Amino acid sequence: GAFWRVEAGEAAFRAATVLVAVPAEQAAVLLSEAAPDFAARAAAVVSAPCWAVMAGFAAPLPLTDTVRADTGPVSWAARNSAKPGRSGAETWVIHASPARSRELIDLAKDEAARILLADFFEVTGIAPAVPHHLDAHRWLYAQPEARARLQGGEAPLYASRLRIGIAGDWLHSPRVEGAWLSGHALAQGVLQERLASTS
Repeated sequence: GAFWRVEAGEAAFRAATVLVAVPAEQAAVLLSEAAPDFAARAAAVVSAPCWAVMAGFAAPLPLTDTVRADTGPVSWAARNSAKPGRSGAETWVIHASPARSRELIDLAKDEAARILLADFFEVTGIAPAVPHHLDAHRWLYAQPEARARLQGGEAPLYASRLRIGIAGDWLHSPRVEGAWLSGHALAQGVLQERLASTS
């Protein structure tokens, strides 16, 4: 009828409008029947994986607050307490490069965390320290591959007839800011259309 039925595990609900903000690969599957054109657009995107590690230490490491590398096994690392509005214990977030993440993609998270911590110490050149906390998370679709058309961002997609929209970093720019800007633009577009239809 006038609503979409959304099923999520054991839960199910009705929605007048569905806005999809998930990785492109997941959007392609989710929308294959409901919005084939959007699904095809999403299916054309390839995302790189990323293993992310959180390591906590008893004392500060002798490093600047951020480590970035264009090559090698670690692409980025940052001292958590150095981020705006943060303080507290010495913890580091470490992102493996896409190539390293692919090499380790099927490992158990504990094993991947140990390997990436060793990579971190090797890349930074500091003496290894024993962490009091070590955990890892695998993002299968962490970063959409940058494409030339992403310069300045592509508008989110909304089909008013279907009342389905999609947004994400893969439509705007391959950064967290790109995801936020795309989602914000989609929400604004939907709200403007609703205002126009009621006036």
